[in-house]
Formats: sequence, structure tokens, C-alpha cells
Amino acid sequence: MTCSHDLTLHEVPKSRTEDKGSQYQVYFRGELLLTSRDPQLDACRALVARGLAGEAYFWRAGKTAPDMRIKDIKKASRFRTVESEFKAPYFLKHTSNPFADFKHAA
Repeated sequence: MTCSHDLTLHEVPKSRTEDKGSQYQVYFRGELLLTSRDPQLDACRALVARGLAGEAYFWRAGKTAPDMRIKDIKKASRFRTVESEFKAPYFLKHTSNPFADFKHAA
């Protein structure tokens, strides 16, 4: 079904995330959809898996405007966000193995 989908983000308190960055809970239609460090793109994959299509708006509680709009959740579901302490965040193709882009030492 192609339409607009509203999702709400809630940050998980830092004490539960083991100092590896922030985690967010994503709610869709009032139910917890997932918990993730890459909430927008993981939520797109979850919506596509439910057979949905279209655009998604990501809101935080108490905000009057969305934090992010993704125009095509099917296209966005093919990517993931990569962050490191040495580079600004960037996108890579999503794989089922998150370590696929790391090279093994010889």
C-alpha cells in the first residue's frame, strides 16, 4: 500500500546502550516497531517487510514538525548508516551481514 506513514522516535536512556551511541525505539500506529541505532532506515526495512510503500515521516514526542521525511521507503530500505569516530556519517548498501564491509587482517 502506497501512502504516508508517521513514525515516532523515542531515545533509549544511555545507561542501557553500553556507550555505543544512542538507541531509539520506533513506534508505528501506537505499537513498538523496533529498537535500533539506525532507526530510520531499519524502520523502512520493517515497513517494506509488512508490504507497505510510500513515504515516512519521523517525529519525536512533543515536536510540531517531523525530524525527517523519507520520500520512498523501498529505496531507503536498501541502505544503512555508517558512523565512526574518524568520519562523518555516510550511507552504504544494506547487507544482512553488517561486518561485510570490513577487511580481515592478513
